[in-house]
Amino acid sequence: MKKKIVITAMALLFSFAVTSGTVEEVQAITTVPNMSVAEENTLSEGIIEPRGQYLQKGISSLGKIGKGKIKVTGTTIAQKTVADIKVSVMIEREVKGKWVSYTSWRASDKNTHSITSSKILKVPRGYYYRVRSVHSANSDVGDSNTNAIYVD
Repeated sequence: MKKKIVITAMALLFSFAVTSGTVEEVQAITTVPNMSVAEENTLSEGIIEPRGQYLQKGISSLGKIGKGKIKVTGTTIAQKTVADIKVSVMIEREVKGKWVSYTSWRASDKNTHSITSSKILKVPRGYYYRVRSVHSANSDVGDSNTNAIYVD
């Protein structure tokens, strides 16, 4: 249990680190099943555990940081230095009961063991938002999802 707490804390520290690599625009792939929502939440995080021989962890995080402001972060951590590491971050908004793509981006780097990409966004108020991230380290791929947060 302590190991999971330490790893989660380290991942959060990574999320505040300066993003390295290049940033490109991507589109949301498909919708995912309904996720839980809670108006009182101000932070939601989704984590995937090791996948394959390269991908150690993937983290999506969504935080409400003010009225109409959110901070979104995607982090990919490899088990060792890899030739190619990527994170694609997709923000979705619930409109009339359906999840639609709001915005997305991706970041990649080479010959490193982690990458983090964060943005602070001003978003329309009165909607639920959630984050989906796709993580890859060499040929290993996984995804992580947050729960939805209501932005007032």
